[in-house]
Amino acid sequence: MIYPALNLLISQLNTYLAAEVEEPNAAVLGNVAMQDAGVNGKLVLTLVNIEEEKALKNSGPYHTYSKSNPQEVMYHNPPVHLNLFVLITATHTDYGTALQWISHTATFFQGKNVFTPQNATEYQNLNGSSQTLDDNFKLILDIYSPSLQEIMNIWTSLGGRHLPSIMYKVRLITVFRENVLQRIPPILTTRNDDKVAFVPPEKNKK
Repeated sequence: MIYPALNLLISQLNTYLAAEVEEPNAAVLGNVAMQDAGVNGKLVLTLVNIEEEKALKNSGPYHTYSKSNPQEVMYHNPPVHLNLFVLITATHTDYGTALQWISHTATFFQGKNVFTPQNATEYQNLNGSSQTLDDNFKLILDIYSPSLQEIMNIWTSLGGRHLPSIMYKVRLITVFRENVLQRIPPILTTRNDDKVAFVPPEKNKK
């Protein structure tokens, strides 16, 4: 979901910028450290860090219900919730223009910092085709203000050339693989003297 989520942000930002700067595809997804002719004079969105959202971490078994048999319980490893730290950089040679485009970016995400299926209907796959957002899809953007030392470290790792930019923390990307650890069949009959105890699946069981 990382690539589609970032592509969604690019698409939404480009729609806004098309009206503001009258230039199609003003924002692109890429590594600003590897600038070439394709990203010069653009807003470049670069993923610089991934963080697990520990507040939502659940080490216990995660369960769903079988589609073919709604009474059957399936246990999985719990989903992983991620926060993405993205750097949006203006690569224009004219410094004033770069600052204007960063201002447009900040204005857009100030007015629209939550993205759901209700206000952003689709995203692009790796093959470029459009796909409808999942009903549970939700992205929340907050400006992230790194310290001066963090800024130095970021731009040193990106090649040392400090360009006008703004950084956002993107919450929450959910990663979940439907790998079934254990299936619990439905209980069809019970007796008053029976005692049923559930034994959680082994964490390392494949």
